[in-house]
Amino acid sequence: MTFKNQFNENEWLILQAAPIWIFRIVAVADGKIDPEEMIEVTNQVKNVVEYSSGFTYEIFRDHVTNIMNNSPEFKNIAVKDPFEGLRTVADLLGRIEYSEAQRFKKILLQMAVKVADSSAGIDKNEEKAITVIMGILDGII
Repeated sequence: MTFKNQFNENEWLILQAAPIWIFRIVAVADGKIDPEEMIEVTNQVKNVVEYSSGFTYEIFRDHVTNIMNNSPEFKNIAVKDPFEGLRTVADLLGRIEYSEAQRFKKILLQMAVKVADSSAGIDKNEEKAITVIMGILDGII
């Protein structure tokens, strides 16, 4: 099944920007983006594309394609406020099967934890950032 058909082009780009917003929130939570965090997010994206399926695979596959193609439409969405962007992502996930949405959120949270942990462990600010991300994706915040 192609999940892309359930969304318009702008909505699909918003969903693809979720990994970037996760990275931005977590990586700057401790005050700086470390090289280790950049390496880790790249590794996480590659792993998701290689080992996932369904909705998550489609989103991450197109995410990588848009980055590789230097898509201006994608860039315009990715630079928006990450908190507002993730709120929109949470709303859009309501359109797909619950299990697919949960898998996608789980991957995003795992990515957040691995990025935070990649630079000398998870500090209190990164922990708070991850908690906020969880709350937004679950529609609580």
